[in-house]
Amino acid sequence: NKKWLLPYALFCVLRDKFGTADFSQWGKYATYDPAYALEFENLDLYIFIQYHLDKQLADAHKYLNSKGIILKGDIPIGITPLSVEAWTEPHLFHIDSQAGAPPDEFSVQGQNWGFPTYNWEVMEKDGYAWWKNRFGHMARYFDAYRIDHILGFFRIWSIPKEQTQGLMGYFDPAMPFTAEEIRQWGLPFDGRRMTRPYITDDILNKVFGEKADLIRKQYLDPGKNPGQYDLNEAFSTQRKIALHFGSLKDNQENRVLCSSL
Repeated sequence: NKKWLLPYALFCVLRDKFGTADFSQWGKYATYDPAYALEFENLDLYIFIQYHLDKQLADAHKYLNSKGIILKGDIPIGITPLSVEAWTEPHLFHIDSQAGAPPDEFSVQGQNWGFPTYNWEVMEKDGYAWWKNRFGHMARYFDAYRIDHILGFFRIWSIPKEQTQGLMGYFDPAMPFTAEEIRQWGLPFDGRRMTRPYITDDILNKVFGEKADLIRKQYLDPGKNPGQYDLNEAFSTQRKIALHFGSLKDNQENRVLCSSL
């Protein structure tokens, strides 16, 4: 257990030291180095806690088995981006992307689960050791387990980190149509039009009403054609918009403007 236990204990110590699990805020410790463990003496507390957690769960599993009961565990497919795994082994993940689900009848904006997607190409190089170790350790406590969701091993809805809604994602891996293939089907293809927000005076007036002029002046730049607009670079992604309005007074007007943009 040393391979995962010492980094985990160090992560906990640094999390408590800086008051946040966001390791990007940890100064020189933002990038993991095993040597950092030598700088702290209180790792043993977290190792001791994990020892007892392991013993209690393993004993409970053994007892249930003795009574003819099997235990089934649940393994969520993702990890939090503020986790020891993301800190110590970022190369195993696409930290710049987020997993989620596409829009459907239950969620018109799609879903953003917030955890990074896996870098399967890198994982393949060592025979998926990270997953094998995870399954092997879970087998100490469970006779069976469910992976939620198993489809994520084969295809995941990937959302760029600069976006916040599942609506902005795409399937990975996928077999997309090329621009030429789309044209061969008789459909005109304008890459810019198809991949950027389509903003016109009519849309602005319909969505924002009397606030349309404010939106034009503060958040938009003139577009390629008269009466069309592009988002200003300072507001060119959903996350930039969310951060901007997060710094403003929280009221109904600002919430409406933020969601509409």
